[in-house]
Amino acid sequence: VKTDNIICENKGCTGGFFVEEERKMKTIHSLKFRIPAGIIAILIIAFISIFLTSVSYLKSMITESNIDTMKKIVELSRDSVEASYYAKIEKLRAVVNTPEIASKELSLESKMNYLIENNLLGDAKRIDIIDKDGNGYDSNGDEFDGAGEYTYENIIAGNEYHITGPYPSTIDGSLCMKYTLPIKNNGELIGVISLVED
Repeated sequence: VKTDNIICENKGCTGGFFVEEERKMKTIHSLKFRIPAGIIAILIIAFISIFLTSVSYLKSMITESNIDTMKKIVELSRDSVEASYYAKIEKLRAVVNTPEIASKELSLESKMNYLIENNLLGDAKRIDIIDKDGNGYDSNGDEFDGAGEYTYENIIAGNEYHITGPYPSTIDGSLCMKYTLPIKNNGELIGVISLVED
């Protein structure tokens, strides 16, 4: 009892030696739990950070790769479309250079009949021929005033050729493209010819 009192006096009445030892043991046990728990928490945070960084990096890489791929596809498509357009222009140029089409003597109707009979423009939806005065004739056998047409005006203004963007047909609403070239006789502009296709 005296020993306990002495310890109590020396320790400031904190419950004695055994209580103090028990507190130290609890602290040690608490530290044994806290240190691994802290390390695990740090590792989890580190792994989550690495994971999120990796996901973000991969996402940006995939996005950049997709953008590059799409750019290449667009360039190839553009080149392919342009090649197709120019192939049609060259086909039309061969037709324009035939003596019958470049003739000043033949009527528009005669020129159209020549084109149709010789199947020179293949599966075109329609062919228009307009003389330099704006009188037009198409492959459906219809006469029209072509003087106000944009493609006609474009060629009369001195352009080598004209290709429209896709536009809805006024006849059936389908999307069409029109390729137009000048018709010349010995360098003199005598009219224009247009190939219309779906």
